[in-house]
Amino acid sequence: MKRFWHGSREWFMGLLLALQFFSRLPLPFAVYSARRQQRLLGYLPLVGLVFSGLSLLLFVALPEVLQVFWPKISVWHLLGPHEWAFVVLVWTVWLSGALHLDGLADAADAALGTIANPQKAQQIMHDSRVGTGGAVALSLLLLGKWLALSSVFVWLAEQETLRWQIFALGLLGLLPFVARIMPLLLVKTCPCATQSVPHQQLFAALSSRVVIVYLSSALLLSLWLAYALSMTAALLLIVLMFVAWWWMRRFAMRLLQGVNGDLLGMSIEMSELLLLFALVALLRTLV
Repeated sequence: MKRFWHGSREWFMGLLLALQFFSRLPLPFAVYSARRQQRLLGYLPLVGLVFSGLSLLLFVALPEVLQVFWPKISVWHLLGPHEWAFVVLVWTVWLSGALHLDGLADAADAALGTIANPQKAQQIMHDSRVGTGGAVALSLLLLGKWLALSSVFVWLAEQETLRWQIFALGLLGLLPFVARIMPLLLVKTCPCATQSVPHQQLFAALSSRVVIVYLSSALLLSLWLAYALSMTAALLLIVLMFVAWWWMRRFAMRLLQGVNGDLLGMSIEMSELLLLFALVALLRTLV
């Protein structure tokens, strides 16, 4: 029993350290250790779940606060679906500290500046300035996320059945979890292209067992979709994520002949965007 509690405490402290590393959440009580730092990647999907929980809390708590000043007004009159989409988008960007967006911008600049030249691509990625490729990629991604979130909230506002609202919010909340499985797959299926020793240690310490557990969770989600909706929806989700993994791996191998932290951040952002549009398509089939 003592061993169990020690292991649970170590797991929880590792999660706190991961939240401190991958977010802007003030966690002064997160205790650093070299062993915990090396296991940070294994907590990445759980960090996505925490982000989802905090976003859901914002969605529930903010209307209650606003109705103190404007009673007798419904939540969708205080903030419309498009405004809610913007608030949630800004909230999630703040939570992550734009860490993954920075990776997307660096990867886009490197892809625009060179191809099949890993050394030059690394130099471009290390440049703190944002180029044309990065600016365009950030603009398109944020616009795409806002459009997809707007569509989801419009669908929610039109629903009169609480069951379907909870169903849609549940799927929306699972997207950051599923999207953060993608970088773990890339780490296990691509060579390490980073020159940073701490990052090399992070990549090497990622356990295959942890990745299998997360993949099994994603498979269970697909089975749940098959049960709740249709087998077609579940199969499309699996095919979609496989194609996304194949393309991102191919892109990483052509650009750097491997993966680094920037490409992992890019994979998270692009996976989230892809899953958001998949969710929009799925919800429209339910109308």
